[in-house]
Amino acid sequence: MRVLPALCLSIVVLMLAGCKTLTPQSTPPTKASLDSALAAPCPAIERPGADDYDAWQAWAIELLSQYATCAARHAKTVQAWPK
Repeated sequence: MRVLPALCLSIVVLMLAGCKTLTPQSTPPTKASLDSALAAPCPAIERPGADDYDAWQAWAIELLSQYATCAARHAKTVQAWPK
């Protein structure tokens, strides 16, 4: 009958020894916080106000400028994201 307590004690000791030899889990890498300008949404596309060619040309130039700004923000966001 003395074997059962010794067996239980050895099981407990082996379990505790096994827990001690485990390596601790590594913490996940933290993500860099984004600049507020990078998190801003792209501006909405508005239609030109007049029906003449000059208004459409000015609208197209402004649209290309807005697209370039938004594309640059997107590129900076992708670059800032940890790999």
